[in-house]
Amino acid sequence: MDAQPKVRLTVQLNQNGIIAPLQRILRESFNNVALGLHAVEQYETDVLPNLPTSFFQFKIGDQEERLTEEQLEALKQSYQTWMFTTAFGEFIKAVFAALREAYLYCEVVMNWPGSFKSLDEIKSHIDSIRTKAQQFHLPTLMDRVSERLQSPLDFREHVLSINKVRNCLEHRHGVVTKKDINDPPNNSLKMKWRRSKVFYEKDGREIEVSSGSMIEGPATVMHKLEDASKVFKLGERISLSVDEFNQVMFTCNVLGQDIVSKLPTLPPESAKS
Repeated sequence: MDAQPKVRLTVQLNQNGIIAPLQRILRESFNNVALGLHAVEQYETDVLPNLPTSFFQFKIGDQEERLTEEQLEALKQSYQTWMFTTAFGEFIKAVFAALREAYLYCEVVMNWPGSFKSLDEIKSHIDSIRTKAQQFHLPTLMDRVSERLQSPLDFREHVLSINKVRNCLEHRHGVVTKKDINDPPNNSLKMKWRRSKVFYEKDGREIEVSSGSMIEGPATVMHKLEDASKVFKLGERISLSVDEFNQVMFTCNVLGQDIVSKLPTLPPESAKS
């Protein structure tokens, strides 16, 4: 029997497949939180809201109870915390999505066997890489990806601290316990992120520019990224401003860009087939 002719298959690597799922999840989170914040800001009625549904409504407690101004403000703050808690879970989901795709990308570039008997065998090999990536916890997955890149990730400490805050928000209602401590000398939970800073210089000092800022005299407006952090003491309830929330989301997006910029490349004339 004649030998079956070999078929050459070219595998095309798409870097956008790494950052696209991350940005999709972040975009949905941004839209949901932005809509929620606008809605809660406009709610001024002094009774608890009902669902816009049919005749039957499930209720717990007295929905007709009148709210004082302080109670209404507390209700709004509680809703903002709930939105941020949900969004932090989505942020980590987005990070996982990007890291798992990056792990697959790196494994294909660096450890592709080069010869398969069938398309099913190729699919099985790719599925095995995905399965392995899904089994890693976040710190391990970050390390596995980082060691396969052209240079280490810049955001390991940032992302792990954000995940610590996410865990505290989801499981302990945002109250810091000993399980959440990542800064033992100060007995605290420290969250770190990368912020975008717009500024100009005057007399050797950086003057930050924000919405409504007045720039004194002729100046060159510059931009840079810098680290920022916030500390929550043991027993303290986590509280974040909208600006801090936005910067945390920005950090997750920059992580995706950092991954893509450091992906390994194929040597010339070495198509994986």
